[in-house]
Amino acid sequence: MTITDRTVHHLRLRAPNAHAARQAVHRLEDALRCASLPDARERLLLVRHLQLGPLPAGLSPQSLSLLIEQRVAAVGAEWVHGDDERAARSNTVFFDSRLQAAQRALLRRAQGLSLNAWHWPLALPGVAPDAAPAAWIQQTMGMLAAEPAAPLLLREWVADATRQGAAPWLLRHMDRASAQQLLVWVEAPRTAPMPMARGAQPLVPHAPHVLRDPLGQVHAVPRAAPPAIDWLPAVLRSARWSVAAPADRPRPAPVAAPPAREAGGAVPRARTRPGEVPPWLPGEVVLPLRAAPREGTSPVDGATTPTTAPVRARPSVPDTSHAAWDEGAVTRAGGLLFLLPVLERLGFAPWQKAQPERPMGAAILGEALRRLRAPQADPAWALVASLPHAPGRSVAEWALLPERCLAYVGAAHAFAGEHMVQHMAAHWLLAARRYLHRECRIGLAHLCLRPARLRWSATHLDVCFALGDADAGVRRWGLDIDPGWLPWLERVVAFEYRQGLPRATGEGR
Repeated sequence: MTITDRTVHHLRLRAPNAHAARQAVHRLEDALRCASLPDARERLLLVRHLQLGPLPAGLSPQSLSLLIEQRVAAVGAEWVHGDDERAARSNTVFFDSRLQAAQRALLRRAQGLSLNAWHWPLALPGVAPDAAPAAWIQQTMGMLAAEPAAPLLLREWVADATRQGAAPWLLRHMDRASAQQLLVWVEAPRTAPMPMARGAQPLVPHAPHVLRDPLGQVHAVPRAAPPAIDWLPAVLRSARWSVAAPADRPRPAPVAAPPAREAGGAVPRARTRPGEVPPWLPGEVVLPLRAAPREGTSPVDGATTPTTAPVRARPSVPDTSHAAWDEGAVTRAGGLLFLLPVLERLGFAPWQKAQPERPMGAAILGEALRRLRAPQADPAWALVASLPHAPGRSVAEWALLPERCLAYVGAAHAFAGEHMVQHMAAHWLLAARRYLHRECRIGLAHLCLRPARLRWSATHLDVCFALGDADAGVRRWGLDIDPGWLPWLERVVAFEYRQGLPRATGEGR
């Protein structure tokens, strides 16, 4: 388990002397590390005031941590989302992640809204809320770049801005130095062309890019006007966007006409090819607004801003109840991600790095679920579907399997040539199964089929087990130690054992 970053920005402490004050500070630091607070993993909690009251002399850090838990529970009876109108008046604010705070802040700046509420400087450390647009963009990118998953966070930040219609604001205010630095941080290839859908044709000069995101939605992305760098397509390409086919491109609409709506007021989703959008993933309902006012610069500042791409309304505010935080999807395949350390030991990471355009992690996990005959309703399938993946029926040229992998599958599989993704995934799963059998004396089903709760997002995969289900054998083999940031999976992976969850029934074990 990783240590959650907990920061006290202002501490008011009264003590009879300096020595007593230093001791109290040390006890507070220990208590904050030990306290069980609802800031698990990527969740960001912001508390405006927390009064602990008089502390008895000799109070242990353990007792102090219990006091902190009680006081936080008392003031946080209703946590308010940071993008809610009530957040400025609330003493307890939350975001689902630091990335979400940066995404909502960008959308507010693009709409001309302020970030003057008390929680924004805490949610975005090192970012001046009132900075000029170019400086604010640079500071926000620097904050995200300091995280271990920086390439993924920055890609998602830009991709979300594009989906929400804030790309013109980014293009208008992103200076050349920041654009060059962003391309370095996201590890975006600058020369390789963006993959094109079947039937797609190159766009005419100065016309907007028409791109398809990984969810199958089609977006018109403006081009940067010379001499500015046209950095946006490169960043989106690194986020696995592609050029949309002509049949999927939206027809031009009059400037004054709002988008067509379905019954109930929802904006219809873009057309997609069969099987491209997993049925698990919910659609996003957005509402168009008028274009946001510009901040501080003239209209001619580096981008061609189409008047038909207004900044969209902020996404709906999540549920603020404690139950919504602690909920996870119940699965019988809770040990599926224990395969990730096994793949690392077999040399999968450098092998995948040699061919990043064909991510294989999701294919291997999916092959394991098929072999385990996991029900289609099991949320483990949805977790796998959310990961970057290569088309299962595509034939590709593969690199030689690493020696550590061949030690378990044999020289007969030491090939490099054209093979389907599913066939290659089956070879990697075979190596993992034989590793588990020879080194750990455990089968695939015994490792993977264990009850747990799954939580996943665009950046994190969290697996939560009941404390009583901790397996000494799995711990001895080091398979439930947090992998952390895995560049080849593009996710931060964490395992958690928690009291209060129902014990395993033994089914599938």
